[in-house]
This record gives sequence, C-alpha cells and structure tokens, in this order.
Amino acid sequence: MAAVKQDGDEESFLVRLPAGAVKEVRFVRAATLMAGDEPELYFFAVGKEGEDVVVALSGCALQTWQRAHRYLTREEKMAIAARHLQQVLEAGTALTPETLYVGKDEFEELVRAVGIVP
Repeated sequence: MAAVKQDGDEESFLVRLPAGAVKEVRFVRAATLMAGDEPELYFFAVGKEGEDVVVALSGCALQTWQRAHRYLTREEKMAIAARHLQQVLEAGTALTPETLYVGKDEFEELVRAVGIVP
C-alpha cells in the first residue's frame, strides 16, 4: 500500500520500480477538471527529476461511491490516487492517460486496497 507520509506541508511515498530502483513520489496538488465526468486530478512529482504525473479519479465513480457510502476526505482520495500510481509504477506500465485514469471498477478495488471503511 502507498503509505503517504506527511512531512510539514509535503506528502510523499516511496515506490520500487521493476528494475529495483526506489523513487520518491511527492503529492503536489489536486484539482477538478470541469469537463467530461468532471474527474478529480491528483498531481504528483516522481523521482529527483520531479517528473509530473497526473492521476484522474473518475468523477462519476467518486460520486457513485460517495452517494452509496459516505463522502471521502481529501486524504482518502489522495491515498486512492497514490495507490493507483504506485501500482502503475511498480508494474512498469507506461504512464499514459489511459493507465492513469481510475474508472468505477478500479475505484472500488482501490478503496478496498487502501483500507477505507464505508
């Protein structure tokens, strides 16, 4: 699980890549895209180079889950996005809009993976 640690104003976690290297991933900010299903966007900087990576949580998936259960906190949504990014990086998958988008099915799995209780 991507254990997101807070250090002052910074939130970060470590990821082991398939080749064995370890990279730090730092949360940068969050925003909502006011188009399509209005996904929530989570911006991360990966490694020393600070490669910008954006994970999108489907607005529809988020709303459906929250209507059925409860509203998620900022930290919980960030943990979901961080866990997804961790899985993509650890698998060595290319960072594309498709692999960085969390739809309804993946959203449910990630909620369980990070231990969120409805």
